[in-house]
Amino acid sequence: MVKFYHELTIGERFDIYNMRVSWDKTAKKHPQPPWCSHENAVDGLLGCDDLVVLGRVKSEEDCENCPFLRGDTYYD
Repeated sequence: MVKFYHELTIGERFDIYNMRVSWDKTAKKHPQPPWCSHENAVDGLLGCDDLVVLGRVKSEEDCENCPFLRGDTYYD
């Protein structure tokens, strides 16, 4: 079963970082949440900061102000 990136524990995220796994491989193994339309949400440089860097995303409600939740592919 797929474990989405937002479901990873802090320890699992540190393990991925310490093993120097590429963002591309990480995104394939632990994709972004199903409600997110951001093409590269799981990416350290151009991804979703709240998801990847800050670890704030735990549920769909955490993304309520994000344009990618609505299916937009750009910021207004």
